[in-house]
Amino acid sequence: VVALVSESFTLAMQLLGIHAGYGYASVVDPNSDADSGVLVVMAQLSAWMLFLAFGMERHVIRALARSLEHYPAGAFAVSPEARSAVLSLGSAVFTTALRIALPVLGLLLLVDIAFALFGKLHGHLQMHLLAFPAKMLVALGILALLTQAFPSIYEGIASKGVAALMRLAGD
Repeated sequence: VVALVSESFTLAMQLLGIHAGYGYASVVDPNSDADSGVLVVMAQLSAWMLFLAFGMERHVIRALARSLEHYPAGAFAVSPEARSAVLSLGSAVFTTALRIALPVLGLLLLVDIAFALFGKLHGHLQMHLLAFPAKMLVALGILALLTQAFPSIYEGIASKGVAALMRLAGD
């Protein structure tokens, strides 16, 4: 459940990284020994910082304690309410990722259209050489503006995550 909450940021940055051109630059993730995009690593780190800033670790420890009270060792059964809470959290992850990524993707589409029009107007200019760095710069600029909204977005998805976690713990 906790991983689903941070996965909304990771999914959004994965979508942005592909379209903004950050797929070429990758970093080796020491946890999984896999290549991760630069924006994905940034999203994972910011989600972890927001996790700690909102005190989510206390909710996880409280849910663990309640689950041990309600379900002794070896006697865990998922209730239909808990199952529906986790499934609704999964859908909230996708909607949150789209809420983060769609404004930037829309702006990148406008940049592509503008460069296509400039390429049609001036056939001798090689606009595709300028489009790549321009899209990267526009994506970074709009992400810098969107980082102000990240705490409120994380708070919304984290409250759904805590509710699902408490339902799984037996409340």
